[in-house]
Amino acid sequence: MISHWSTQLGFKRDVVILALRRDDVADLNRRARREMLNGRRLGPEALVARGREFRTGDRVVCLRNQRADGLLNGLRGVVTAVDPEARLLTVRLTDGTDRMVPTSYLDAGHLDHGYAMTIHKAQGLTADEALVLATEDLYREAGYTALSRARSDTRVYVVADDFDDDPSIDRSHGLGPMSATPGLDLIRSLHRAGGNQLALDHSP
Repeated sequence: MISHWSTQLGFKRDVVILALRRDDVADLNRRARREMLNGRRLGPEALVARGREFRTGDRVVCLRNQRADGLLNGLRGVVTAVDPEARLLTVRLTDGTDRMVPTSYLDAGHLDHGYAMTIHKAQGLTADEALVLATEDLYREAGYTALSRARSDTRVYVVADDFDDDPSIDRSHGLGPMSATPGLDLIRSLHRAGGNQLALDHSP
């Protein structure tokens, strides 16, 4: 997934990586950013805020509304300037406008890396392409949200081991007790409604 993003997509188009669980999003963000660093696609100066390092070229996402500065929850962009001494960032949003991110916003932890996002936070978002990590807990409503974020292509990456071991997936319908085809199991998983599921995207 990250290899495909890195070699073919991530540096050319507006691509969003989506997952249901926050721990998966954190891991995907780490992996994607490591690819950026290894590929020398991030600037030399770094600003660290609340344990997160930001450099020019970093993909970022806003986590809180701060309307006075034009920063809204869910806005995504790319860092275009870093001032470590003044502790300020400039971000170019996906609509082409620039925003200055003040120290207070950074130090409150309201800016995060935006290579990957939870499906919940991606509601209302539109990108050129979406890469979706499908795990065994992906339910109907979240699946619809994830699969309708892209203007052009959507790629779904199935975690085969998850679906092989998931006892909650109905493996009947004439396909035998244990289907060995992850794609079929994903279809069954997406038939489950998620109305009673706990939210997986509450910010700390």
